Amino acid sequence: MCSFDAYSEDSQEAKKLTLHLVQECMAHSAAVQMCLDVPPDRFLSCGVEHVVMLWKNSVVESCRRHKMVRDVLFRLELLSEDLSAED
Repeated sequence: MCSFDAYSEDSQEAKKLTLHLVQECMAHSAAVQMCLDVPPDRFLSCGVEHVVMLWKNSVVESCRRHKMVRDVLFRLELLSEDLSAED
């Protein structure tokens, strides 16, 4: 955990921010030079080894996949009911 002072562009008032390690992204073989937020749920990292990586939030991606599977299964169920009703 670390903390630092941040300044808003609109105000000269300092705000104390505290950072907490949520998860480690262990893919670069050297130091990370820069990170860039890529909405909605991704970010890019650039390392000194000249590698740029696009990171995804695994929890969000898992929820998206589960929703997609539920939607497909629901459509198949409706199709099956329609075919049964025709017979």
